[in-house]
Amino acid sequence: IGGLEYIFPSAPFNVSLDWKPSFNFTNGYNDYWFSGIALSLRYTFR
Repeated sequence: IGGLEYIFPSAPFNVSLDWKPSFNFTNGYNDYWFSGIALSLRYTFR
């Protein structure tokens, strides 16, 4: 899993983008998927 995160300096929020690539062995040929992407917006306590 790889990702990027940005913390807003003047607001109690952060945003992150995560990527989880996968490799499929079960369908008779090797298939690489790039579709495991998630965007998160979180409230942070300071």
